[in-house]
Amino acid sequence: MNAPTVLRDLALFLSSVLGIYNILIWIRILFSWIQIPGQMRGTQQEGPIITFIGKIVDPFLNMFKGVRGLSTKTIDFSPLLAFALLSIVKSLLQIYGQTGSLTLAVTVALILQTLYSYMISPFFVIFIILLVVRLYFCYRRTPTTIAMARGLETIIGGLLNFVQKTFFGSKGVANKTLVIASLIFTVVLYVLVRIGFVYLIHYIAYL
Repeated sequence: MNAPTVLRDLALFLSSVLGIYNILIWIRILFSWIQIPGQMRGTQQEGPIITFIGKIVDPFLNMFKGVRGLSTKTIDFSPLLAFALLSIVKSLLQIYGQTGSLTLAVTVALILQTLYSYMISPFFVIFIILLVVRLYFCYRRTPTTIAMARGLETIIGGLLNFVQKTFFGSKGVANKTLVIASLIFTVVLYVLVRIGFVYLIHYIAYL
């Protein structure tokens, strides 16, 4: 057995290991969202299996918690970056294991595709969903929806302020109008970014 074959087999094996590690991260995240009634979250209450999984994946996830711009007071987006990095390495190993080679163009195209799929696209989708919910609250004004709308603005407030300053300036504008304008702006920008990435990835991949 020659060296290239050994390296390709090793690459495929490591790719499979990363695939299993990716599943463990999903299990860890899902169980962190689930709380058994009457119990508090924490390693002492999670059971031996989840605690063991936490010891394996938490150090990796914690590496991304300090990245600025990936978390708010209510949402932590840092696992997306962790998934993106794992996906990039796993895909590169898989490509090398199957073909025995890697080109710079394919590597760059793969990185761009992964970052778009795991980071950029989810951000747009989440903000579009939140804006739709915020718009619904504009039509259903109750004490509960007003309180929830204030909570949403801790996440989308920066976007609303940007749209206000960019398209309306100092002019007063109704809250509903501002939300609709922000939603249209986000959807249009999402489409343009998607088209731009598709063309850029195809162009780089065929260099």
